[in-house]
Amino acid sequence: MQEEFFSLPPVQSEIEVIKLPSWKKKSDFVAEEVPVALVYNGLSHVVMMCSPQHLKEFAVGFSISEGIVPDYSHIFDIEIKPGCHNGLVVEMEISPR
Repeated sequence: MQEEFFSLPPVQSEIEVIKLPSWKKKSDFVAEEVPVALVYNGLSHVVMMCSPQHLKEFAVGFSISEGIVPDYSHIFDIEIKPGCHNGLVVEMEISPR
């Protein structure tokens, strides 16, 4: 399984919020989500919005829970690549069965 050679987007962003009833400004954090396309043997299957962290684990869990593969041994390679519109592509090579 290959490693990424680009930097993944941040998983959170700092924003300024106003707390009520005092109206005081305070910093807080929000989770970031990006479009992530899952591609099996060159065929795009689904695009999901998710945090750009632990994408290999996400792809494996999705693949097994959706019945695309019966277990991890049927996934031969996973590669994460930049996609369009600040999204990501998770390309997987899986068993043809």
